[in-house]
Amino acid sequence: KCSSRGPTCCAKCNNGGYHYMICYPEKCVPEVMGFFRFRFDMHSKVYQHKTTTAGAAMIVDILRKADPYYVISAGAGGDEQQYSISSAVINQDAFLTLKDTIIEDIKNSTSRDLEPARALAERFLARDLYKLAGELNIRTADQGLWKLAKSQPEEIVREICGIKGGHTDENGERVVLREDDVLVQPCSWHYGRKDCNPLSAVRFVHRQELCSGEDILIAHEIDEEDYETIIPRSFIKKCIRVYSRNPSKTDLLVHKFQAWKQVIANNATGTTVNTKSRFAPQLAAYASEVSMLENTPATNTIALTQDSEDEGSNLCTPIKNRIKKAEDASPIPLPSFHHGVRHN
Repeated sequence: KCSSRGPTCCAKCNNGGYHYMICYPEKCVPEVMGFFRFRFDMHSKVYQHKTTTAGAAMIVDILRKADPYYVISAGAGGDEQQYSISSAVINQDAFLTLKDTIIEDIKNSTSRDLEPARALAERFLARDLYKLAGELNIRTADQGLWKLAKSQPEEIVREICGIKGGHTDENGERVVLREDDVLVQPCSWHYGRKDCNPLSAVRFVHRQELCSGEDILIAHEIDEEDYETIIPRSFIKKCIRVYSRNPSKTDLLVHKFQAWKQVIANNATGTTVNTKSRFAPQLAAYASEVSMLENTPATNTIALTQDSEDEGSNLCTPIKNRIKKAEDASPIPLPSFHHGVRHN
């Protein structure tokens, strides 16, 4: 029986009585906590891994692009009607024609209207997925930013694209980041009870109670201080991921995301990029760092990749000097980039 009391009591204990429930010996607390931790790890490493969510986002984009033009016919004789992908749910026969092969069907289609969806389906089947430009972890003080990411992700896209700067590709053509090149995706996973300790919903039995010989045992809620070495400080992970839909613009988006992320990290009172605020010099310095790629020869762009990690490389020296000037021009410390890794 559960014997919980106080504000953390379970729903069935609100009347002050007991009720039957599945309980465990108190020695099983580490194993039970390990079960909840395994759930958290599976979401982090599999279900909501960056590659998994990138693939899921591509499937959504494929279906959206194909929806108005992918025709599904249902009915017999003179009652035959046509439905789109989204409207097929209202007709049982039409809905049953939607199978897991729909991506392959779109790829093998010949309609000119399906060309955008077909091109994206070919990328998906070739595993040319959206590239992760960066991830921003949400802390307790950033709840306003989290709500903005869930309700109006297009605002974050607009802020990132609004940061000045650009670069040229290997052909010398200017690359401009557009809003439809950026995907903002809020992600969260937890131990099973959102931001609450899942162990608070489990009841355990003392060893003395197990040895008492009673047919009905009284269980209790554990004291978290007795198990602080196995209980995490936080039970929920929240982050904002930014993906590049266009692989040729990934490097530019990475730089703009880092500029936006640094402003957010230092701006404790707001969640939007205000170019008239005290962060304007910092944004200008970052814009200078981004736009320097515009006039950099294509042969020098490898200095920003993993292929040029040698600290003595001559290709790295000019870019390091220009980043150093951008840092000196900013009243707020800028993050530095070394060996492809961001350091504060």
